[in-house]
Amino acid sequence: MMFEELIAEARARGDPWIVGRLFFLAELEVASGEWDRAALLCDESMELARQTGWDNFLPLGRRILVQIAAHRGEVERVRTETPDLLQVAERTGIADYAYELGRALAGFELSVGDAESAWSHVETLFAKAEDMDEYGAQVAGSVAIEALIGIGDLETAERLLDQLEEHADGSDTAARAFAHRARGLRHASRGDQERAIAALEAAAVEPEPPQEANPFELARTLLALGTLQRQAQHKRVARNTLEHAVEIFERLGARLWLEKARSELRRIGGRTGSGDELSETERRIVALVVAGRRNSEVAAELNLSPHTVAWNLSKVYRKLGVSSRTELAARVDAARE
Repeated sequence: MMFEELIAEARARGDPWIVGRLFFLAELEVASGEWDRAALLCDESMELARQTGWDNFLPLGRRILVQIAAHRGEVERVRTETPDLLQVAERTGIADYAYELGRALAGFELSVGDAESAWSHVETLFAKAEDMDEYGAQVAGSVAIEALIGIGDLETAERLLDQLEEHADGSDTAARAFAHRARGLRHASRGDQERAIAALEAAAVEPEPPQEANPFELARTLLALGTLQRQAQHKRVARNTLEHAVEIFERLGARLWLEKARSELRRIGGRTGSGDELSETERRIVALVVAGRRNSEVAAELNLSPHTVAWNLSKVYRKLGVSSRTELAARVDAARE
């Protein structure tokens, strides 16, 4: 809303800085999963940049468009435009450009199963052993550590994971969820399914409003979690998790990731259960939460981890269409009447 107000003001005044405001709103829409709108904003920003001589925004706009193409699995476009964009990144030296482009391209390579190429796109970003900033944390947690685990470089993966967790400690950004996801993947690489599932459940807990999850990254976490749940023979919960991932990938148009999620779902077999039916564990958690118990108290009473309680509660919210404990209690009260 703030960006839209600023853009409207810039239009009214004929302010050329509208180019930047359109671009920054486009970046925000990519993170929120509104990729079509992001592309339209980018196109407008780039056209105005050409008209006003703000050519420095042209490669930034192209980067966003290729980022969207990478998320959607548009193989030909990504392969065609990547070489030139990489040269732009090297020539301009703009930090966030290199990080965001590398992240998008590495994510694309992970979607086609090429962990080695994925790591090649971000390796130079971690060449220096130094404290991890927010740019590095986002890239490490989103793609780099997963790529390193995929190629078997577990020593480097562990080093980056330690840095990521240190950065994420006390952070209120997406770095926390990325740290949980990366740790879950690392546990999985050791064959520790129980700890891997717990970490991925923590990564999949959606933040409290007004913060929102990045739907694309959430769906990737759900895919990893559902895969491990299936492997651990937790078929019912795995089906629910993977169906949620499929739903998000389908809405976003992330074709290659959607194929991966559907493939995992097919491996479960059997009949699809009701998407809004609460499991026995979820019903017990709801009863305690509505009675006023905190997550830690619910976890102690049901012999679960607090992360598992939070994960199940987030699923309950989604199934019942509520977003808070107050709304949940009101929904339960209404059902009793």
